[in-house]
Amino acid sequence: MQDFHQLIEYLNTQKLVLATAESCTGGEIMATLAKQGDCGECLFIGYIAYHQTAKQKELGVKESTIAQYSLTSEEVAREMVNGVFQHKEINVGIATTGITGKESMDGILPGTVCFASSFKSKHTITIFSETKLLTGSPATLPRKAAYYALSKMQTYHQQFLKKSSC
Repeated sequence: MQDFHQLIEYLNTQKLVLATAESCTGGEIMATLAKQGDCGECLFIGYIAYHQTAKQKELGVKESTIAQYSLTSEEVAREMVNGVFQHKEINVGIATTGITGKESMDGILPGTVCFASSFKSKHTITIFSETKLLTGSPATLPRKAAYYALSKMQTYHQQFLKKSSC
């Protein structure tokens, strides 16, 4: 297991309170952080929205976005992560959607994962997103995707801070 204790320290130091919206990672992001300890102040809520209807009802993903871009798209990941800001305490979010099984879907290769990370200031929400093609078995891909998402959080937060100070 990878050590994300430094990330927990960073979240606590920066007073960041995280919510996740996970599809293909199935809660792996939140579980990974919870195992580190000292996370009571920085972890708020984790949504596992695997089904399309859950993404729509719980996170506000638009049916038109899914129809236009597919469930495995940065556009859906961006709407998922925007949907985590339902509570005023939350100021950072991570979302994942993708294909971790063995079969392609809608012409999208297995291992394709779309990530979105967001940060909220008083007046704006800034979202970073990307798509990666990961390798591995269906048993290892959710963990790889979760670790990748977590490994990018501090970098994205630093970019957000630079952008916010301009």
